[in-house]
Amino acid sequence: PTQECVFSEPTDNELQPNRRSSIVLHLVSHEQSKWRKQVQQQRQSVYSRHELLN
Repeated sequence: PTQECVFSEPTDNELQPNRRSSIVLHLVSHEQSKWRKQVQQQRQSVYSRHELLN
């Protein structure tokens, strides 16, 4: 069996999953931000309509 040095530089194959994870995390964060913004806009709209009716 070959032994790997834990202090060696990672190979491209080892980095690939980390890149994918990073990209997915970025995309999810972006979608979450868009969702929060939409929810905030909806809340403001609901509050504005409620004030108009009162």
